Amino acid sequence: MFMSMSNSSQADVVYYIVIDYIIKLRSHYSNIDERFLSAMSLLCKVKRSFTQFDHEEVTEEESTYIEKIKEACGNNYKEILPICTEKFIENYISDTYWGLSIQSSEVTELVLKLIEEKKYQSIYNPFAGLASYGIADFIHDYHGEELDTSVCKMAQMRLELNGYDYSGIICGDSVSAWNTHGADCIVSTPPFGMSLRSLPNYHHINSKTTEQYVLERFIESRTKHAYYIMPSSVCSHQNSIVSMLRQQIVDGNMIDMVVQLPSGIYSRSAVSTSLIVLNKERNGDDPVLFVDASDSYKYNANNKEKILDVEQVLNLIHSRKNDKCIEIGAGDIAKKRYTWNVLTYLLEKEEDVPQGYLVKTLREVLTPISHKQVPPLKEERGRVVNISSLASEDFHYFISPSSFEESEIPERAVMVEEPVLLFSSIGKLKPTYCVASPEEPVYLHPHVYGYKLAFNGLDPEYLCWELSKKKLPFAGSSILRFRREDILDTRISFPPLNEQTNIFREASEVSKLAKAKELGLQEIINKLKSEYMIEVRNRKHDMKTPMTQLRNTLTLMEAFVNRLPDDSAAQLQMYIGRQKHALDTLSEIVRHLADEDVFSEPEALDIKSILASFSETNNNYSIAFILDDIALNEVTKGKATIFIGKSDFLRLVNNIISNAITHGFVDKSLHYKLQITLSVEDGFYIIDFTNNGRPLPDGMDKARYGMRGVKGKDSDGQGTGGYVVKSIVEHYGGNYNIFTKDRGGQKYTSVVVKLPIYRGDE
Repeated sequence: MFMSMSNSSQADVVYYIVIDYIIKLRSHYSNIDERFLSAMSLLCKVKRSFTQFDHEEVTEEESTYIEKIKEACGNNYKEILPICTEKFIENYISDTYWGLSIQSSEVTELVLKLIEEKKYQSIYNPFAGLASYGIADFIHDYHGEELDTSVCKMAQMRLELNGYDYSGIICGDSVSAWNTHGADCIVSTPPFGMSLRSLPNYHHINSKTTEQYVLERFIESRTKHAYYIMPSSVCSHQNSIVSMLRQQIVDGNMIDMVVQLPSGIYSRSAVSTSLIVLNKERNGDDPVLFVDASDSYKYNANNKEKILDVEQVLNLIHSRKNDKCIEIGAGDIAKKRYTWNVLTYLLEKEEDVPQGYLVKTLREVLTPISHKQVPPLKEERGRVVNISSLASEDFHYFISPSSFEESEIPERAVMVEEPVLLFSSIGKLKPTYCVASPEEPVYLHPHVYGYKLAFNGLDPEYLCWELSKKKLPFAGSSILRFRREDILDTRISFPPLNEQTNIFREASEVSKLAKAKELGLQEIINKLKSEYMIEVRNRKHDMKTPMTQLRNTLTLMEAFVNRLPDDSAAQLQMYIGRQKHALDTLSEIVRHLADEDVFSEPEALDIKSILASFSETNNNYSIAFILDDIALNEVTKGKATIFIGKSDFLRLVNNIISNAITHGFVDKSLHYKLQITLSVEDGFYIIDFTNNGRPLPDGMDKARYGMRGVKGKDSDGQGTGGYVVKSIVEHYGGNYNIFTKDRGGQKYTSVVVKLPIYRGDE
């Protein structure tokens, strides 16, 4: 029966047999490592039993399961057991519930394919982790080191089950006992941003971080080649040590290629990464290849997570002659202060400019606005322009001053009383044009740049559209932060003024038609109608009680007045009081028809401590809080500050948690888990609320979750929890999403909230 299945299907059968074995022995294991090692150990015994090389004693229960697995595998065990192993790794190691992670298989595949092309037969793999780089048929001599004993044991079993010599990886310290074993090349993904000087055994090490350490060791070693996956900040940091290392490598003709990888391809880190290829056997005049593969990704089967498109990246590298690649000589790299930032060089690449177009830098067509910095008066209010209020949709670049919310003016804000072109300094450029005036001034947050148009031949909307398509180099560690000089150095090409207007108008119409075609016009109409009807029904329900009170009170008053004696003024006042209360309630509801939500005053909050305070263990559930320390240290130096009303943030978190407890944790005989994970990505804090309770109802997507009055089939709530989350998050410039994940047959529900990083007076 099993022989007719695909290898993947057979691996599923094996996987669930081992899961069954682990469940029966669960009481013997206190943590995930023990369970994982037990699963791997059983599979290793199965493999040895196939080859009649099983000298280990097995229990009677193990023997039963070994026979079941052998029956499921048949003669295909060499292919099936490794597939099953990867399923365990995916479901147990990369699961954020267990706090461990592995490098994505696509990143490993990219590096290994590049190594295979060069015919290297031996590699040295410091900081080896689960030995991903050791699983390759063309590598005849693999040497890896992993400091963590448990992880090393997992790596050894993984190698064995994939048919490789597991003695190639040892439990060793790559820092204190670096030994390349005469390998052809070094391959490593060192722990991102790990500070060596903060660890007790490395006080004698000069290197500050693992990235700095592996670069220094390559320079000093006899090994000629290296392939490193590192944070992109290593390519652009201007601190003395890292920039000096880059200079030493460039001047020594040791840098061969830098590939900027897509953001978001590491599931547990928001750090932007690059592949750095080093080579000591280059010719003196060989250029360095810089490749922008930041768009080389696709989405997984659930269309929710990015995965690296390996073939697309390889095609870029091999073709070289495309708009994503550029070759730069060492002298030109030196002129750019030895930066390895890919975009720095690609942005200067010559573009084909149509005949009759002008080419200018923004520096040539913009001038600074009149500088009127606002004194720090706490009580002063005005229309404040911050990053979240800039244009966020294509072809909607004009925003009137009245569209910006009136709030307390921040310190160092700049008052603008003239038409102004606005840019964000963080994340995305978000070009916006605002016609401010002395009658309608606006106040620019310090993170928003403003300039006047000083060239009459430019249509502001066309200019914003062109700029929205540009990629700019970024400064800082991993968060996109634009410098004024880089923005002003951006080149634009444009036709005569009347053509700009026509081109923009036609492009806008094409975009509208494409969106309508993609969604379906009828679907748009139905959605608007549905939202309108839901809102009306909710308002009618809200008004019903006070309207009934008003009607009853008026009926009583009418009957009372008909028989009113002279001494009944007190009773009349009581009835009038009821009427007034009912009218006040009704007036408040009517007011909300125009003013949908009321929010508290925002303040700078440390959300780490607030989220940690929700940790608890109850009768049938527990709540845990986990930090993505690597990402936080890289982007915000360990801080987690947002600008939000405290009561609003608590209301948001309480709604998500209470929904999980009330509607998800329904079986009182089980013990459920809710995990809150805090990380960062692209200028936002990512707060992930994941639980293993009853999954979301069928058809409950992001749009329906955020609608007022929509609730699950068996829910007796008001259907406002998701709407509260949506309204608060969007009010403070963030976003949200909901997912249902299936891991090893267990379903998890995630509500993911994105809120902007707040950096005070920067």
